Amino acid sequence: MNESRTDRYAAVVFLLRRCHGVAGEPSYTTIAKVAGENDGRRGPEGVLIEAMGKSTANDILLGKHKRGLRWRAVETLWAVLHLIAKERGLDTADMVPRDELHRCYHAGLSAVSPRNGAPSPRAEDPGADRPDVDLNALCPGGPGGRAAQQAEVGRLLEEIRRRGSDAWWHGFRDIVPGWFGPYLTLEPELRDVHTYAARRVPGLLQTPDYARYVIADDLPHASAAELDRRVELRMRRRQVLHRTDPLNYWAVIDERVLEPGPFPGVLRDQVDHLIAMAEVRHVVVQVVRTGDAERIITAGPTTLLRFGESRYGDLVYLEQQDHGLYLHDNDDVAHFTKSIFDLQIAALPPSRSLELLREIRDRLQP
Repeated sequence: MNESRTDRYAAVVFLLRRCHGVAGEPSYTTIAKVAGENDGRRGPEGVLIEAMGKSTANDILLGKHKRGLRWRAVETLWAVLHLIAKERGLDTADMVPRDELHRCYHAGLSAVSPRNGAPSPRAEDPGADRPDVDLNALCPGGPGGRAAQQAEVGRLLEEIRRRGSDAWWHGFRDIVPGWFGPYLTLEPELRDVHTYAARRVPGLLQTPDYARYVIADDLPHASAAELDRRVELRMRRRQVLHRTDPLNYWAVIDERVLEPGPFPGVLRDQVDHLIAMAEVRHVVVQVVRTGDAERIITAGPTTLLRFGESRYGDLVYLEQQDHGLYLHDNDDVAHFTKSIFDLQIAALPPSRSLELLREIRDRLQP
């Protein structure tokens, strides 16, 4: 399978797994049963459903499709997940639209931007494969759309750097390094965040005690007053997960982050909080084996940022020990977006990750 097809299928699997989560993560047996019962019938949006075995559903959702993906199987799985969600009384509003899945399948990774409002491809045989499609033509703004989006987010970044004095966090400017300020300014404006945590639980999912512990570990000479203010800032950031239009947050956490340290009680409470947040509809938590993470992402903590306005392209934030890098070039964004998708596929599924978190919490009981 060539590289462009591999990229495309990784993105398709990512979107289907999102639908799988919205449907309550039904078992492969349930998927096969519903597909068989509706074989030959029209499902949501007129999709013609075909019978699907447990192994096929397993291979698609776990990214094990060595011979590639048939569009008919992709849309069948999408339709079946919709049917299951409706049977369970679940809201399907957060499921990826079929036309978005179709665009991703036929256009490749660079066209993927859930709910971005981009126009659908022109009418064509849904089973046809188009590896040579013009990706720019499928993005808002017509030809050159992607380049324009990335240029626009670059201009936004420069503007934010210039006007940092009116940012919401300005009262904490004495403890916020210049390289991190743009991220704090952008965070409330984002629609989706996909992050990989290599060393710590990501800041938006930290408890106050855990935040204090890791900040003190990183800044051993900080005074108690400074620690208080840094913890306060971190807790204020969590509001984006609890507002009326919450941020969609997907965190992949390296398993070593959950290893017991000198304060097991702090970690136990933190794991309890992770469990609670993992059960929130707009938050996904996955755990990944260290070896898999290091093989897929070598840059360390990596975050993909997506905006609510379609005129802005995606932004990638790489956090170094004493510096942060903001990447908005098309090639850089495509590379790290694929890495994030690959990591989400390699990680434990959300349901298994939740089970592991509960097992870790039980082991940490006093």
